Amino acid sequence: MGRFDVLLSRDHYTALLGIAVGLELVDGALFVANLDLGAHCLLAFMLAVTPIMHNFWAEADPHTRLVEMIMFCKNAGITGALLFYIGGKSASDT
Repeated sequence: MGRFDVLLSRDHYTALLGIAVGLELVDGALFVANLDLGAHCLLAFMLAVTPIMHNFWAEADPHTRLVEMIMFCKNAGITGALLFYIGGKSASDT
């Protein structure tokens, strides 16, 4: 996992992880239900979380840097797919 220099207790990290997983589950369910809100929420989540969680440029270890860069690129690909999905839905609505 990337470096995010905020000192929190272990309980806070557990709570934040639970919130993130909950958001992904709700957003994913909305997306599967073919609601535009789900795609928009997933896009916002990916844009906010990707540079924080996968900041490969801050890693010193080459192996860790490579893994984080792969995860960053995966999330960038998912973000691009969401943009295409949202754009396609908007174009077909007109």
